[in-house]
Amino acid sequence: MDDDLIDKNILEFFEGMREKLTVYWGDYIDDATALCAIFMLLTFALKGYEMMVGKGRLDLLPLFRPFALLMVVLYWSGFVEIVSFPGTLVAKQAAATYNLNADEVNNLAAKRRELINQTMERITKNAHAAEETKIISENASLLDRASGAISDAWDNMTDSLFSSFALIRSELNFMLGRMAEFFVLCAFRVMTYGVFFIQIVFSSILIILGPFAFAISILPAFRDSYSTWIARFISVSLYSGISYIVLNIVMALIRYSIEQEISRLNHLATVDEAGFMKWTMFSPGLMGYYVVGLLVGGAVMLSVPSISTWIVSSSGVNSAVGASSRGAASAAQGAGKAAGKMLGK
Repeated sequence: MDDDLIDKNILEFFEGMREKLTVYWGDYIDDATALCAIFMLLTFALKGYEMMVGKGRLDLLPLFRPFALLMVVLYWSGFVEIVSFPGTLVAKQAAATYNLNADEVNNLAAKRRELINQTMERITKNAHAAEETKIISENASLLDRASGAISDAWDNMTDSLFSSFALIRSELNFMLGRMAEFFVLCAFRVMTYGVFFIQIVFSSILIILGPFAFAISILPAFRDSYSTWIARFISVSLYSGISYIVLNIVMALIRYSIEQEISRLNHLATVDEAGFMKWTMFSPGLMGYYVVGLLVGGAVMLSVPSISTWIVSSSGVNSAVGASSRGAASAAQGAGKAAGKMLGK
């Protein structure tokens, strides 16, 4: 299992991917510019015809609108940077806070793994001692067992044999718990990376085809297309910033979960052998707080597209991610059920 909950290299990979996709922006700008010119000429001709037949009067302000839309398409890259500036600003500030929180959580997770390994070593050590006792008891003769001189020793052997089963069961529960954590951690990472990947796909599509939305806005029947595009693009551009904000909340939840388990593991490391054996007889293995924190965090990450619509209303984007979110939620639910079975809960 990797040391970091979220691989920062993958997040940097997504940032690099977003920059590389800018090479496709200019492929459609020329076509959109031509459409803008055609629609602008049609608009001017229509306005001129209305004035010629006396159905309209000279009004210069509506004639500036097609020209302004054409200017946006011609300087598309600069316009995209201006519109995406709020999302970029929020993402940078939230990412800086996330990096600090992630380092603290990763250090706590490393400490937790160390304590779990120590507990596993202690269980293994006691299991080996119980196995040696079992071998000695099997080699003891019936006459020796019946003699009063070693009756107390025989009782201790019997207790040790009984304890060996508890040790084996506890060791198995720990192994199953760690397997459950691995699968849940993988699901959490997929949900987190999926949000950033969806943002790259949606923003790239909006940027590539956005000039056509502005071009068609020149026509009176589609005059609101450009404002709809702006709302959807701002909503998508906020995904990364909201994701980092959500990750900061998730890191606080996971940190509390890890601290609870570290507290209990530290207490377990200080008890004597009798108390440790008593714990192994009733312990289900790992406490499961860490798994619960990851599952809740993954579920919250899936709500990022919906949260973005709270800030900038854009039902189209929310509907587009609905199917993928439901699929990821089903996968998370399956991982949670599998983890629950492995943890015996």
